[in-house]
Amino acid sequence: QLGTALAAISLYIFGFAYSFSIGGYLEQLLYQDEIVLSNDTSYQHITLTQWRDDVRLYLNGNLQFCSIDEYRYHETLVHVALGLHPSPEKVLVLGGGDGLAARDILKNDKVQQIDLVDLDKAMTDLAIQNPLLKKLNQNALKDKKVRIFNQDAFKFVEKGGELYNVVIIDLPDPNEVSLGKLYSVEFYKLIGKILAKDGIIITQSSSPYFARKVYWCIGETLKQIFPHTLPITLHVPSFGQWGFQVASRVPLDKAEPRLLRYLTALEKEKKTRYLRPALWESLKAFDPDMSSVKVEPNNLSTQYIIQYY
Repeated sequence: QLGTALAAISLYIFGFAYSFSIGGYLEQLLYQDEIVLSNDTSYQHITLTQWRDDVRLYLNGNLQFCSIDEYRYHETLVHVALGLHPSPEKVLVLGGGDGLAARDILKNDKVQQIDLVDLDKAMTDLAIQNPLLKKLNQNALKDKKVRIFNQDAFKFVEKGGELYNVVIIDLPDPNEVSLGKLYSVEFYKLIGKILAKDGIIITQSSSPYFARKVYWCIGETLKQIFPHTLPITLHVPSFGQWGFQVASRVPLDKAEPRLLRYLTALEKEKKTRYLRPALWESLKAFDPDMSSVKVEPNNLSTQYIIQYY
């Protein structure tokens, strides 16, 4: 019995001593590429992987970007909204703690202020300090135009205080209640209060192909607050077919000539790698298996979007 007890104690000590290395080995099995950073924060698990020039960020195991093609996503997310507005001097970014959206916003000389709201300080600190992320975001979060607020996005917009010309929402997919509230009628109503009269809002909206009801639910929810909406979609190789929703109180179709002039200037100045005027009509085109379906708007009390997801 004494021998058995000693063996059990020895096994326990061995397991404890090597638990971290074993845990790291098991985590590595979940990812195709080498893990270069693995960090548990107060809010999430951050993983950074690398294979040659391919750097990938995962939050709680969900891919956030791939450095090979992220420019397709971020150029569309940022420059469509900036191009539709005549003078996007003040921009609010909800999410985007990796700094990639801020990087593209800074390409617009009209922008004077960028307020970035990301709940996790560990994420924004990483974007500022990590050499791989700093290179990708071009040290955007240290730019004098950028102010970082490590707060809950719902509480930030609820508090209000400033008006923004453009609001860019780059939050994770609504796969749980805490995220579902950030795609609700109540949330968009709060955003409406801090959005200038001619302001533009754009939000990442998941995939109109893989999460069809989720995508159109976001559009339907925006329509409860904003009279003018515009769905757009594009292919991002690492994600597949993806989509955004644009919304405003002013007609968006009348602003399209301004957007096309803006995209032409970006292309001429070689500030974009993907987005250009010739692509605009294709971004508004949806194949039959991605087209609009009947869905309910998402409210805090119903959380339909979680059911759809």
